[in-house]
Amino acid sequence: MNSGSDPPAGGLVTALHAALRAHARQQEGAWFGLAQFLPTLRHQAGEEWGEVVLQALTRLRHEHPQEAELLYLRYWKNRTAESLAAEWNVALSTLYHRQRKAIRTLARYLWQMEQEEQRRLQRELAYKTRHLPPPTYTRLFGVHRLLQKLETWLQDPNGPRVVSIEGLGGLGKTTLAHALVQRTLFHWDDVAWISAHAHPATWEEQARPLEAEDLLDRLAWQMAWRDFALLPPSQKALECRVRLAQRRYLVVWDDVLPSIAHHLQSALPPGPTSTRFVMTSRYRLPIEGRHVHLQELSRKDALALLRYEAGQRGLPPLSSEVLETLYQHFGGHPLALKLAVAYLEFLPLKQTLRCLWKMTVDKTLSPLAHVYQPLLQRLPPYARQVLEMFPAFAPAGVTYEELLAFSQLPPARLDEALFWLVYTGLVLFDPRTPPRYTIHRLTYGYLTQEADVSSNPNNAPGRVFGPTHSSSMAR
Repeated sequence: MNSGSDPPAGGLVTALHAALRAHARQQEGAWFGLAQFLPTLRHQAGEEWGEVVLQALTRLRHEHPQEAELLYLRYWKNRTAESLAAEWNVALSTLYHRQRKAIRTLARYLWQMEQEEQRRLQRELAYKTRHLPPPTYTRLFGVHRLLQKLETWLQDPNGPRVVSIEGLGGLGKTTLAHALVQRTLFHWDDVAWISAHAHPATWEEQARPLEAEDLLDRLAWQMAWRDFALLPPSQKALECRVRLAQRRYLVVWDDVLPSIAHHLQSALPPGPTSTRFVMTSRYRLPIEGRHVHLQELSRKDALALLRYEAGQRGLPPLSSEVLETLYQHFGGHPLALKLAVAYLEFLPLKQTLRCLWKMTVDKTLSPLAHVYQPLLQRLPPYARQVLEMFPAFAPAGVTYEELLAFSQLPPARLDEALFWLVYTGLVLFDPRTPPRYTIHRLTYGYLTQEADVSSNPNNAPGRVFGPTHSSSMAR
C-alpha cells in the first residue's frame, strides 16, 4: 500500500466503482469488495459498509460539492448519465470524465479514513497494553486449541467469570495468559496485569507474595481510580466490584497463591458482568470458575518447537535422530529445548549428537547443566564476562549504561557481547523505557547455585565457565 493520502495502487478505485454500481442495482453485499483494500475499516464497518462510504461522501461534499452531488445522484438516486448530462448542459464524455475524477477522490477519502482508523487502533492498542510485560515468545506451540477455548470462554456473555491457568513452573502459564490478552484485546474497554508477588530487589531475595489488599491497590493504580488507596481495607473489595461493573475489563492476576485467590475473586461484580478475571498459579486454586492445567509439550509439539528454533537461528534442518535425542533428553520443557537448539549453532550436528549421548549417561549433571555448559563454554570471553556480571544486578535488569560502566569494556566490545548473549537466548532485552537487559531465573540459578566450580582451582570464586568434566551439580 502507498503511504500518504493516495489510495493504494492496484484496485481500490476499480473496486469502489464496482461497489457503487452494485449498490445502485441494490445488490446484496455490494460494498464487500472494498474489504480487501480497507482491512481496518472492515472491522469498524461490520455489516454497515454503506454508512462508511456515506461518511467519505460527506467529506467529499465539504471540499468538492459538485463531485459529491454527481456521485450521489448517480449511485444513490439512480439517475442516468444521459439525464444528468442534459440537465447540466454538458457533453456525455465530460460527465463521465467528472465521474471518474469524483470516484478517484472518494477513494482517496476512504483511504484517508483507513489510515486514521489504523492510527486510532494503534493508540488504543498501546493504551490497553501499557501494563503488560513484554512478550517472551515469537510463536506458540501446543496451545492453539486451548487458546481458542479460553477466548470463547472469556467473550461468552454467559461464560465463566474467572479462568485459572495452573501448572508447574516454566511450562508457559504466563506466556499463555499473555497470548490470550493479545487475542482478545479489542473486546475489552481496558486491561490490567498484576503480578501477585512483589519484585525482589536482589536475586537472593525471594519474590514476596502480596496480600489481597496490596493487589487491589495495584489494580486501582493501573486503572487510575482516584482516592482508592484512602479507603479502609474492608471497603476496597466492595469499591472494586462497583467500579469493575461500570466497564468491560480484563484483569490478569499472575502467579496467585491459593490463600488469596478467594479474596481476589470477591472483587468481581455480583451477578452478570462483562468483566473477567484470569489467574495463573502453580497450585490448584479454590475458585469458582474454569480450571486449565498446563502440561509439558507433546512429542509432536516439542519437535515442532525444535524445528522452528533451528530455522530462526539459520541452522540446517535437524535430522530425525537429533530431534528425537533432544526430546528424549529434555522432554517437553520449552525453555530447555530452546537453549538446546541455541548451542547447536556452535557445534556440528554430529559432534553435538555425540555430546548429548555422552551427557545422558552422566548422572552427576542435571538437564539444565547439559544445556548451559556447552553453550557457555563456546561464548567469546568478553561475552562470558558480561553474562557473569548479571547476578550482581537486581532481577529487574540492567541498562546498557550500567553494563558499560560495570564491565569497563569498550562500547564496541560490549555491543558484540550483548549480540552474542541476546542471540543465544541467554540474555533477554526489554525495549520499553528505560531499555533493560535481564536473565531468566533458571539462568541465574545455574550460574550461582547449580554449577560447583570448587573442583577447578583455575576459576575465580563465582565463575562457572570451567571445563564440563570438572563441574558437578550442587545437591
